[in-house]
Amino acid sequence: MPLLRLRPLRCLAILSLAGPPARAEDASSLDDATLDRMILGIDPWDDQTSVGPASSFAIFQEGDLTLSTGWRENVLFAPEGELASAYSRVEVDWSAFALPYNERWSAFVSVQAEMETFHHHREQLDDQGFAVAVLGGEVRPVPELKLGLTGQAAYSDQYFGVAVTDILTESVRIVSTQWSLRPQATWQPAGRWRLGASAPLEWDEFDPASENYAQSGLAASFGWHGERLECDLSHTRSVRDYDEREYRTSFGFNVVGSRLRWLIDETRLAARLRIPWDAERAWRLRASLGWRTVADGEQGYDDHARGDVRAGLAYEGPLYDAELDLTYSLTEYDVQRISLLDPTLRAQQSGSVELRAGRRLSGSWRVVAALRWEDLASNRTGDDYTVQSARLGLSWNISNL
Repeated sequence: MPLLRLRPLRCLAILSLAGPPARAEDASSLDDATLDRMILGIDPWDDQTSVGPASSFAIFQEGDLTLSTGWRENVLFAPEGELASAYSRVEVDWSAFALPYNERWSAFVSVQAEMETFHHHREQLDDQGFAVAVLGGEVRPVPELKLGLTGQAAYSDQYFGVAVTDILTESVRIVSTQWSLRPQATWQPAGRWRLGASAPLEWDEFDPASENYAQSGLAASFGWHGERLECDLSHTRSVRDYDEREYRTSFGFNVVGSRLRWLIDETRLAARLRIPWDAERAWRLRASLGWRTVADGEQGYDDHARGDVRAGLAYEGPLYDAELDLTYSLTEYDVQRISLLDPTLRAQQSGSVELRAGRRLSGSWRVVAALRWEDLASNRTGDDYTVQSARLGLSWNISNL
């Protein structure tokens, strides 16, 4: 079940530490040592360079405050009887990190928050939003080895569409609190490749509490980077234990007295390419393929597999910037039928397109705009929906980068 619709965290992209679950492929596997030295003004290819005592370090921070207004069709992700409304959004995105001159350790903190207020159908549409804070750090006992730890706390009160494996599915408002911890080790010997291992832990609490669960797992990754291209292959195996949710039979009836457990396997291949245009402009391409399976180990009612494709194209220039995001996923269920009378197995596919653009007005101010389209198609009646939205706003940036 999705919890937060997060943008990639800036400091995680720079430090390449383990980050939050939403969009992880965007915040992983940069060449940390090289980039850290470039930020500090050190020649990245000169391993003998020293610019200060071992105790010296620099602190960097960057943040954005964005106010925008727009229009959204089908706020409640409904298959029919759609509600449309004008809305206002306030967004805060701030990150800070510390880098020592001797590169032996690093630390970061990041905060994101978003609140949306709907101006029509106030008797049916409540405000929605989320907030998430991330704190982490790493040490380098030897140049080839990094040991890191990242913690996250998040709160969400948002509307979501049909994307859960319940016998009665409907678009719902979900209130949730999430806590997660991720210890990680990365070994990067001389050369362009690296190996990583981590042990993610996660606790999710919902209202109602019947959906609460704890999840733990192990992950391994292999990465390679060149001057402009980076590639990563990762696999994660997790166990999710629900506090109260029960197993269901193949017909969807609860097995009284049982407690549901999921075994989750996820494999992802990701690549990123940066194409410089000139000294001030560049294009960035990213793409990833993912495959996720869920097995309950008992009745099989929740068993399903999902494949997904994600792609993005971004332009960065002195005055203008733009980014296009594309996603597609296909989910197929092993046991769930589309109804008690129809033995056809449930399947659904979803896709989204989002275009964001901005123009700099001065050193700190930007005009920003976004268009988004999201669609879910299912072979079960009542699951389908389409959501469209547009917004325009003003963003203020503070930074010492």
